Amino acid sequence: MVRRMTGTWQFVTDDKPMLQLTTSLPITVVVKAPITAGTLTIATGVDFFLELSMLKLEAGNFAAKFGVGPARDLIAKNGGDLLSFKAEALGDTGPWDLAGMAYAGTLEIPTKVTVTPSGRFDELHISGSITMDDVDIPLPGMSGASSITFTLDGKVRLRPS
Repeated sequence: MVRRMTGTWQFVTDDKPMLQLTTSLPITVVVKAPITAGTLTIATGVDFFLELSMLKLEAGNFAAKFGVGPARDLIAKNGGDLLSFKAEALGDTGPWDLAGMAYAGTLEIPTKVTVTPSGRFDELHISGSITMDDVDIPLPGMSGASSITFTLDGKVRLRPS
């Protein structure tokens, strides 16, 4: 039997949860972005909000160390520190597939997210992808690429509102 839940949950950010973004160019690049806020509201459908601090990106592996600084510069140049994504989906039981635009200043980034609550609704798994077009990749030998897709993976604890 599927347990149906309704209500609103806030993301717990005291423990500084991170969302990992991974892409494979000729080399694998992993960065981590702090989750700074978020909510999940379930009624007849789901409303989802996620906020990441892009100026606090961290390199997740050696290859990413050279790209984090230029990525922060790109975000700052476009007037955005916080990347926010808000989407809705039908259904009152997860997982939910959400699609829309994420925004950071003047940046608009196509985003697809799947959110899966734990059985006790005390944790949320976030996966999916972000595609950035018209980018200049600051890694040696990568200057011809103009689009980059990151896969997303992370968990955040939930508390009822």
